[in-house]
Amino acid sequence: MEDDASSSSSDEISDSEISDYESKAYAYLQSNQSNATSTTSNHRVRNPDGTFRCPFCAGKKKQSFKLKDLLQHATGIAASSARKNSMRTTHRALARFLTESNPNPNGPNPNPIPRPIEPKAEPEPEPEPSPELFVWPWTGVLANVPIGEPLEERFSKFKPLEVIPLFVREHDKPNGNCVVIMRFNKDWSGFRDAVAFENQFKAVGLGREEWVKGKFEVGKGDLYGWMAREEDFNGDDSVGEYLKRNGKVLTVSEVENEQAKENGRMVALLASQIEVKNQHLMDMQCRYNLSDLSLRRILEDKNRVHLAFNEKMRRMQGEARDNARKVFEENEKLRLELDSKKKELDLRRKELDKLESLNEGEKQKLDDEKQKGLDGLMMKGRTVIGIKRMGELDEKPFQNACKKKFQEDVDIKALTLCSEWQEKLKNPSWHPFKIVESGGKAEEVIDESDINLKHIWIEWGDDVYNAVKTALLEINQYNPSGRYVIPELWNFKENRKATVKEVVQYLIKHWRSLKNKR
Repeated sequence: MEDDASSSSSDEISDSEISDYESKAYAYLQSNQSNATSTTSNHRVRNPDGTFRCPFCAGKKKQSFKLKDLLQHATGIAASSARKNSMRTTHRALARFLTESNPNPNGPNPNPIPRPIEPKAEPEPEPEPSPELFVWPWTGVLANVPIGEPLEERFSKFKPLEVIPLFVREHDKPNGNCVVIMRFNKDWSGFRDAVAFENQFKAVGLGREEWVKGKFEVGKGDLYGWMAREEDFNGDDSVGEYLKRNGKVLTVSEVENEQAKENGRMVALLASQIEVKNQHLMDMQCRYNLSDLSLRRILEDKNRVHLAFNEKMRRMQGEARDNARKVFEENEKLRLELDSKKKELDLRRKELDKLESLNEGEKQKLDDEKQKGLDGLMMKGRTVIGIKRMGELDEKPFQNACKKKFQEDVDIKALTLCSEWQEKLKNPSWHPFKIVESGGKAEEVIDESDINLKHIWIEWGDDVYNAVKTALLEINQYNPSGRYVIPELWNFKENRKATVKEVVQYLIKHWRSLKNKR
């Protein structure tokens, strides 16, 4: 093992190997000290003259320690952050071996480590001292501290958790200064800090032993410090009272057990918390799955509705195109029929002109009568067949409404109101229609909930409202894109679109009546 310690300088151990390395070093110490026949000088801890040596510091000059000094040497190197891991680990194993083998190194003749057996004599059995008791949580004591002395920054390298001044009774110490308690971490890093704190004072002769023996100069101002142990805990002074209230005395093994119990409780608490969080996570996962399933169903329903709507719109657009094509074809057919009849009438007129020898005045009169007959088609009076302007508002309901509401300038106001609504009908952005299904077919009807239609109905009454509705239906049927008035041949008697046959018959009849008058 000593060879391993010496070789570690070139092959340093990692942090993950420290625990195993310390166990091997401790086992090495136990096996060499318990072997009664082992007299190899490099392996022994106890010298033949009763002093002690460090087996891991071979070649050092001072190899004649007292037991407590060797323990101090081992704990100091173990707590030093400037040392390599290998040196700190082997000396921590040595400190553990010395503490467990000699629990009270300050007692009388504590020599549990067996002497190397010489060939001619056997070592006498020695009683095992009880293990050393430390105050836990690890605590340091500073004595002879002037009141108001700033200590936190001065001792910050030892990482104290808290610095507590005790205003002690007069008989506790003679010079009137106070005692300060320094509390360290409960873990092994706190132990190393407390040991390093004690070593700093012990190295300059300002430890507990010097303080207890009274080896101090009153008024000099030197501070004395040490790590609190059983003697401090059992004292009847203010330090002992504080330590009894805030700590307890334990051996290193008991601290290890205490730490193990606390770690076990912490592990159990963390395991319980993990179980609760896992359960919460499972609940969250279940809720997420339900929400995800619900969202998927909503999206599927939305897609189905969207597809159905697109299909319906596609079908309606197809039907609208078919209807538009049919209307165009019908209009084209009517135009052709009208042209044909017009040509036929022109031929007949020419024939009649040849047959009749009319003077120029009679001919002009005939032409005037013919023009009157044609003009009787832009009229809506008592003629049966005429021209109706589809989408043009009927002025009569507006005149009647204005007569009820106004006393002066009724015609002008009626004409103005009618013109305003005629302009609204031309506006392509106003389209108060909705699509409904009737008999399995979609058709556009007036949306009576339109705000403009509601306004005109409330403001001007049913007749004006119906006139606007009629014009809207006509312009949506005859010119939905251009939104301007379209002339149409109309049968005023039956209030419908006149056929070409009816128009021709009416023209012939009118022409004959004019002819008979002459």
